[in-house]
Amino acid sequence: QPGVEGLVHVSEITWANTPINAKEFFKLGDEYEAKVVTLDKDARKMSLSIKQMTEDPWSTIENKYAVESKHKGLVKNITPYGVFVELEPGIGGMIHISDLSWLKRFNHPSDYVKVAETIDIIIMGIDKDNRKLQLGHKQLEEDPWNSLEDTFSIGSTHEGHVTRKDDKGALVQLPYGLEGFAPARHLAKEDGKTVVVEETLPFVVIEFDRNEKRILLSHSRVWEQAQADVKEAVKKEARVEAEVTKKAVKAVQAKVEKTTLGDIGALAELRAKLEGGEVAAKVDESAKVEGVVAEPKAKKSAEVEVALQETKVEEPTKESAVAESEAEKPTKVEGVVAEPKAKKSAEVEVAVQETKVEEPTKEAVVEEADAEKPAKVEGVTAEPKAKKSAKVDAAVETKSTKAEDTITEEEAK
Repeated sequence: QPGVEGLVHVSEITWANTPINAKEFFKLGDEYEAKVVTLDKDARKMSLSIKQMTEDPWSTIENKYAVESKHKGLVKNITPYGVFVELEPGIGGMIHISDLSWLKRFNHPSDYVKVAETIDIIIMGIDKDNRKLQLGHKQLEEDPWNSLEDTFSIGSTHEGHVTRKDDKGALVQLPYGLEGFAPARHLAKEDGKTVVVEETLPFVVIEFDRNEKRILLSHSRVWEQAQADVKEAVKKEARVEAEVTKKAVKAVQAKVEKTTLGDIGALAELRAKLEGGEVAAKVDESAKVEGVVAEPKAKKSAEVEVALQETKVEEPTKESAVAESEAEKPTKVEGVVAEPKAKKSAEVEVAVQETKVEEPTKEAVVEEADAEKPAKVEGVTAEPKAKKSAKVDAAVETKSTKAEDTITEEEAK
């Protein structure tokens, strides 16, 4: 009606809890049905609401838009932190920038989607009091990070395309739609240059964080690892050669030790035999020497005893000499007749001479003992020989003394 105006607040345009630009929503000349919310006659003001002309869809929101249900929505607005999507007039929600993709990181949501585009969403949560829906887009697919952790393990190498670069580093597009970040210090090439945008080069995974959805890459590690592999191969070859040499040395040492031990054993055995032979030889020689010494000694002693016995037998005793002299005396002759005395003296001298002839001399006994000794008998000293000769001399002198004493007594008588 002319002259009657009212104001539709932006919050009363729709039941949706999304910011609305009135200039974009309304056009001049359009007609809308609205409900009078407040009326101030004195101030001549009236508040209107378009959204209240329909039932509040949030009162039964869970019936149509249950949690984890999938739907399509219209992108109504884009902000630096997310995308606002309308499912139907008055009902909508926001997709956070981190929920747009599992694999890629965006500086702005507009890098992924544009306003007025249709996008698939999944209901992740409902807030009836604040009239908000939590929406997601990447959750429509299974999280590939759970399965890619083994593929992009730390130390693995993959081809990557450098998509963007700044002072901090470079973004690298990897297989399976993954995107990694290479710090500036890991962008050096082997020739001393630096990786540039649009280059495709091999990169080594140096960090894989599944929770943070982050992959750190390094191109420098590729050629550094190659050099390290070469050095390690050289070291390994040197270790193998050293091991072979060590085994060869051990084998040679074992042979030398066996030979030496064998020689030592043979020498020890030979030494034992020699020592045994020397001992036996010494025993035999001692036995021979003892036999040589004992045999001549016994023989000499036997010969001396026989000679003494013969001397005693042939030598006239004192009583026989007296009886004989008395028998030859003339009866009743007072003096000593010279003839019998001379006769007795002659007989005594003959007996002594016979004793001296039959008695073995010192030189004879020694020569006989030397003749019976074996040739090359060692260890026989001159002392036994001198001792034996002294014994023989003593025996002869004793016999001679006894004979002389007998003669002297006879003469005295």
